[in-house]
Amino acid sequence: MPEPPDWVKKGLKYACQRSTPPNPPNNDFIEQLKSIRLGRILTEDEVGVRAYSTAIAAIAAYPYKLRAAKEILSLPGCDVKIANLWIEWSENDEHIEAVTQLENDETMKVLRLFYNIWGVGATTAREFYDRGWRDLDDVVEYGWSTLSRVQQIGVKYYDEFQQGIPRTEVEAIRDKILEHARRVRDERVEVLVVGGYRRGKEESGDVDVIVSHRELDATANLVTDIVASLETEGWVTHTLLLSLHSTARGQATLPFRGGVRGGHGFDTLDKALVVWQDPVWSTREQDLAADARAKNPNVHRRVDIIISPWRTVGCAVCGWSGGTTFQRDLRRYVRHVHGWKFDSSGVRDRSSGRVIPLEGPNGVQGSMVDAEKMVFKGMGLEWKDPTERWTG
Repeated sequence: MPEPPDWVKKGLKYACQRSTPPNPPNNDFIEQLKSIRLGRILTEDEVGVRAYSTAIAAIAAYPYKLRAAKEILSLPGCDVKIANLWIEWSENDEHIEAVTQLENDETMKVLRLFYNIWGVGATTAREFYDRGWRDLDDVVEYGWSTLSRVQQIGVKYYDEFQQGIPRTEVEAIRDKILEHARRVRDERVEVLVVGGYRRGKEESGDVDVIVSHRELDATANLVTDIVASLETEGWVTHTLLLSLHSTARGQATLPFRGGVRGGHGFDTLDKALVVWQDPVWSTREQDLAADARAKNPNVHRRVDIIISPWRTVGCAVCGWSGGTTFQRDLRRYVRHVHGWKFDSSGVRDRSSGRVIPLEGPNGVQGSMVDAEKMVFKGMGLEWKDPTERWTG
């Protein structure tokens, strides 16, 4: 066995304490585990999902090609079950029977189809199946009126939303949001693309952009003004969610309520979930001259515009940049080590409810990335570049 990395020697169990590269040496085995985890997601086995997520993250951070089951057993969060799956995989031409069964199961195929609809989670996918629906046509024919607006758009643009967004297009969307944000405020508006793009993905499933301004008043209601400006020029075709919860509470860090789960979701920051489409195409004038109702051929994209006050922008950047398990473990680490509650609006002490100003009372003097580094430092963590947060 090779010399274990320091995080294994020290027994560091949180994914936010270690570096996880985008293309780990055991990626083929990890992909098999992800297939099993998806099966657990679709059957709503929350315990199984957490267990597989923890194991996947640990193996993804392991810097060597696995050669023995005891290597797996040395990793935090990996047990005999994972070791046995690796043995089966390595001795069975890199295949696991449970994965083959999941991929061939007709029920699971339908659940995966529904789960990939924007706005549909595992519970709703199962509800669709239990109603006797088996494809998107069934959803449209028998249940269209029962769908939320987000789900209707998810069905309508299903094939388009499955297409990845190249980095150049992500950057063009970012630049257009910045242009309109500065138009409705001033030149001091700053933006940063987070999500998979910031971790280095060549293609993203959607675009997440954080927008901020160093004056507190400037970020109040900013999302409303940006979206209205983009809609006027035709960049936004549908606004599916417009949240002003942060503005409503004076852009303060989300209050801590003991015993209440969550708090890192859609009630944290002002944001807009929109459908984006470039209104310009090469033959636009000719097409419209021939037919005033000519269809725009550009692909529809999912875009999230997130507004953060500057004083906690590092928390926003941190909260939107890591893989799912990285973010989960960051919250767990902060809770268990410091007794704090972390979300993208800031940090609070769980015992007193007071705000912990990791970025100072008015935010940092540097960039958004500098602010994020201050958050890591305040938490007692070594800053990890986003390209080291691929926890799977």
